[in-house]
Amino acid sequence: MKICKECGKEFEDGDRFCDRCGIPLPDITYTKEKHIATVKEKRGTKFILIYTTILSLIYLSIIIINL
Repeated sequence: MKICKECGKEFEDGDRFCDRCGIPLPDITYTKEKHIATVKEKRGTKFILIYTTILSLIYLSIIIINL
């Protein structure tokens, strides 16, 4: 079963564009398992970015308070 790499919608073998998001569909097979792994990877990256931003803000607050 093939799914869209961007939105996860299933598509037929002959489809060239995704019905939901409109991106061109690649010729390679992109399975549901690969889509789930990609989504989890993106979530992990977002979490790290948010976490480091919060820590940076806390650190800057402490520096400003101690001035």
